[in-house]
Amino acid sequence: ALTQEVAYDSMLVERRRQIHEITAAALEEMFADSLDDHLGELAHHYSRSANVTKAVHYLKLAGQQAGRRSAYQDALDYLKNATDLVPRLPPSRDRDLLELELRVAHGALFTAVRAFAMPEMEPSIRRVEELCEQLGDSSVTLSGLFGLWSLNLARARLDEALRMATRLVEIAAPLHDPVALGSAHSAMGGTSVWLGKFRQAREHLEQTVAIFDRDVAQFLPLQGAPVIPAHCQLAWALWMLGHPTEANSVMARALALADQLKRPFSTAFALLYSVALDDFRRDYRSIGPKIDALDEISRENGFASWMDSATLSLGRARIFAGDPHGGLEMMTNALGGLREHGAEMIRTYSLTLVADSCLATDQIEHGLDVIEQAFESFDATGVRLPEAEAYRLKGELLLRRGRAESDAAGAFRRAIEVARMQDAKSWELRAAISLARLLSREGQPDEARLALSPVYQWFPEGLDTPDLLEGAALLRSLA
Repeated sequence: ALTQEVAYDSMLVERRRQIHEITAAALEEMFADSLDDHLGELAHHYSRSANVTKAVHYLKLAGQQAGRRSAYQDALDYLKNATDLVPRLPPSRDRDLLELELRVAHGALFTAVRAFAMPEMEPSIRRVEELCEQLGDSSVTLSGLFGLWSLNLARARLDEALRMATRLVEIAAPLHDPVALGSAHSAMGGTSVWLGKFRQAREHLEQTVAIFDRDVAQFLPLQGAPVIPAHCQLAWALWMLGHPTEANSVMARALALADQLKRPFSTAFALLYSVALDDFRRDYRSIGPKIDALDEISRENGFASWMDSATLSLGRARIFAGDPHGGLEMMTNALGGLREHGAEMIRTYSLTLVADSCLATDQIEHGLDVIEQAFESFDATGVRLPEAEAYRLKGELLLRRGRAESDAAGAFRRAIEVARMQDAKSWELRAAISLARLLSREGQPDEARLALSPVYQWFPEGLDTPDLLEGAALLRSLA
């Protein structure tokens, strides 16, 4: 090996390039029927030759192949090398399109593996924005816009994410491209979930699921088809809208699709949303193995933000297992990690989980401080998904602190008001239970029944879920 290295380094650069290109051409000829098995070798030799066109071509193909095989670091290296070579190609619209495709593919992998706030991503993000503006709104810029939408959503820049999602729908609507249309509706639906517009989210996400269900075997493996994310976000929207059984069924399908696909990132995504849905439902019977699986996959593949989320869930599980101090410390550390990695949207939602955990562990002042942080984040980011629950938790924390019945009742009523504006029946039920319990304690059983009975009677399903069981028991006691 040392002899080979010395001999290689002793060659003139031009001679090396010639030999690499001759070798690559020979590989193309010898393995013409099985080039997919030799993309790495072809990328290696052409990238060290003077043939930039073929170097970029094979580096791109090798990167895509490595991504499909979940060899994320190899994929990042191939795509980065291809992107770096693009400026050596002759200027043209096709070159700009190729650069856009490469930057979007590299950015999607980079943020998945490394996180959203890495400073080295900023120049590439600005370049993608520049390319999209140069190329204009058309089918060719859809991947770039979708990548920018995804990044803005994760960073909780919801105004910008909504603008991008709206453009995606406008561009995709006249096209006869199911992947483009499904992705556009998924972007609009995903943004709407976090904005607290759950009915709108359901409409868009059901369109996405319907499009991809026409041939899920074809669409599931495609990198640009968000089959699993659409199912996950639809499950959340359904739970918010008061359909816990249907939400559970959709989430089970998302997990089954992820198991079928066997891509670590897709599996981690589905597990994260499933763990959160179990927490929404207060159903902790099977949450432990999911948290363990999420943690393992995230650590094995270096998914920074998913590791933070798994740590937060593990901390919450430790609290309910009898270790309040250790669990809350884990959750607090995870919040810091989410902020450091730029996952501001997940962090904003997670603040309500920490506040709820403070309530469970009687750390009332800390819980009230965290709730105020949540409200500040709602206003700064536009995230409204857990807003009603945040008001309810504020009321419960105020009650636990003592002699704050009037303020607590106001917080519960505000939670109900927000939930009704969002059509969030599940949040409304939970807030109505808190208010009815307070009114009952104050000797106002009729007002308590009036606060709880209408929303409880509304539910068409999920009568065996913890919230509805609690509501039924409270109504019986009031009778």
